[in-house]
Amino acid sequence: MPRLFISYGRGDAEDLALRLADDLTHAGHDVWFDRNEIKAGRAWEAEIETGILRSDAVIALLSPHAVRRPDGVCLDEISLARYNGRRIIPAMVLPCRPPLGIYRLDRIDFQNWRKDADFERAFARLTKAIQEPTQPVEGAYAALFSRLRPLDFGREVSRLTQQFVGRAWLFDQINEWLAHGDSPVFLITGDPGIGKSALLASLVDRQPNVRAYHFCVANLADSLDPVRFVRSIAAQLATQLDSYRAALEAIDPASEHDPDPGTLMRRLIADPLRAEAVSEPVVIVIDALDESLGYPGRNIAKLVAERLPDLPPSVRLIVSSRENPEVLDIFSGHDPCSINGAHENNLRDAASFLESRLSEPVLAELLKSQSVRADELAEIILSKSRGNFLYLRHTLDALRAKQIDPRRPDAFPEGLVGVYYAFFQRVFPDPSSYVKVRHLLDVIVASREPLTAREIGACLNCDPFDVEQELQRVADFFPERDGRHQAFHKSITDWLSGVEGRSRRFRVNVDNGHQLLAARVWQEYQSGADLLSDFAVQHGPYHLHQTGRRDEERRLTADRQFIRRRLALGRGIFLSHSYRQNEQELVRRVVESLNDHGHSVFTTMETAHEDEWRRHAGANIPSASIAIGFAYARNSPYLREEWGIALSSGIPLLLIVAEDSPWLSSATELAGVPCFDMRKWRNAETEYLCACSQLFDFLGEGVPSSGRSQVSDVAGRLDLSKKDTYHVEILLCGSTPAQ
Repeated sequence: MPRLFISYGRGDAEDLALRLADDLTHAGHDVWFDRNEIKAGRAWEAEIETGILRSDAVIALLSPHAVRRPDGVCLDEISLARYNGRRIIPAMVLPCRPPLGIYRLDRIDFQNWRKDADFERAFARLTKAIQEPTQPVEGAYAALFSRLRPLDFGREVSRLTQQFVGRAWLFDQINEWLAHGDSPVFLITGDPGIGKSALLASLVDRQPNVRAYHFCVANLADSLDPVRFVRSIAAQLATQLDSYRAALEAIDPASEHDPDPGTLMRRLIADPLRAEAVSEPVVIVIDALDESLGYPGRNIAKLVAERLPDLPPSVRLIVSSRENPEVLDIFSGHDPCSINGAHENNLRDAASFLESRLSEPVLAELLKSQSVRADELAEIILSKSRGNFLYLRHTLDALRAKQIDPRRPDAFPEGLVGVYYAFFQRVFPDPSSYVKVRHLLDVIVASREPLTAREIGACLNCDPFDVEQELQRVADFFPERDGRHQAFHKSITDWLSGVEGRSRRFRVNVDNGHQLLAARVWQEYQSGADLLSDFAVQHGPYHLHQTGRRDEERRLTADRQFIRRRLALGRGIFLSHSYRQNEQELVRRVVESLNDHGHSVFTTMETAHEDEWRRHAGANIPSASIAIGFAYARNSPYLREEWGIALSSGIPLLLIVAEDSPWLSSATELAGVPCFDMRKWRNAETEYLCACSQLFDFLGEGVPSSGRSQVSDVAGRLDLSKKDTYHVEILLCGSTPAQ
């Protein structure tokens, strides 16, 4: 026989719960009842969860104590049961508003249970419902629901509210708005994955003034239909407001078939609500209005904005959207409340979520077995997430599934791929609709920094206005911030470029993006290095290198004015040199001279561990303005690797030839690199100063970097009287270190 769980409020339904537990047990059922099952010393919440998961059905005794919002004792039990697919059999014990998550379910009337005849009649219905293979629905509202055909998002609400934490600061703002706000709309905006839907689901579950709700779901056509939206909201309001229900039932059913959603909204929602004498606000929650934009013609977002004046003053709307320009325009008269991932309140909520999840038994045991501290891992993940809850959820799920090593939290899970695919599939239903945007994304994804519409258009010979129009279609994931278009998170560019996911349908051509950017940089350079854009100065060598345009790259990075523009970035000079004692004196002198000319210098740490050195080099070299390498008689694969990192990262490289270095003639990756001959620096001070003169004439005066420490333990200075240049004329190719 089915195993049963009884959910009830001790304050007003304990006597009935005791009687039902006894009678159902005598009838042969396996009944989980907290007074019998939870023993002293056991975790109450864990025992409750175990009882629900081991049951086939949950009998929910509805009473004010059980389902009052926000802290009704049975709300979490009902939500957990719904989320895990357990059947829920509601039983009305005392008059109360049923939870919206189960508003469609039929309720067995136990209000007169103390009369034996009424109890037996209700108990017979209960035992029959237990044996039914399908969930009983609608009951007393059957006639009304058959007319309105409402949608049921109860399972979605239960899914979104699982493990929900935080947002007290935002709940306070909403409560303040409900009490004193003038606007009928509270618009919540934020990036994808920031937690808007979970927040609204929590409001549905906990906020006592919420009387109806709707979720716009891109891949659920009915949820985007404005007519279904109106009917569904009306049906929910009927279960929560008695006077409204009476007014709704009095409406001629024939009028409910009006195809115009605006007329229908006035007739089924606005007018009947005026019959409800309420002392508190009637709140309607609508999630993801941006997804409703995919509906042709009059979508839900436009409908709601148009019909706001029809609603009585007591009606308030809490709505959410990504920061979509069209939605923001539609609701331009209402100031949005934006959830900023980097905001302190959001980061605090994210940290609480991480702490809660990482303390779960499975994850806690996993971290313990790997000798990973939960607080240190949480800090790393939080930093990587940028406060994005969708990212956190999928990352933690991947950790739990052992898809990523907790000792290497930089590994990104696959979870967000499905989110991105569904969005692009909705916006670009056929390949031809994606072509224009794909070329724009080629450039954006390949670019090393956000670009303006004008910069993107220059690469593609497009009007900036047309660029803005096209990019508006993907503004959810490539928002405009401070006039520049950028991915909201690296994961979307990983997916589009093929780093994550398998489908090629929406794959962008990053190589084409590099080609377009490199061509634009080279076109700018034809007018001189002085006129290069800041973007070309910072990233031109990188894009030329990525496209194999080695001749152009050599010309650009050997241009004296270009080097000076690079140094003006103030990022410092990376110095690549040997740590062998007999090769340090020249390094010390050059460092002192660089410091005296206003240049800041940094280098890799001295370490005996190759992996540690390589991590340091890979992290620091790409941030330099330029790199200067020292070439010695002995060919060092470590130095060659550092130079290769510089070249492949678009960092202009200069070489100081410290000793006769015959191997340079075969160092094909160094072709065209400017070299300064200091082989005779030990012979006379004038030789050293001659080479230094040419070097600093080439570099010009420096712009010290505020983020770099000065390296300056170098001895004396000498006079300059001679110039000489050592330049290697060979071909440029790859940068594999010679052994």
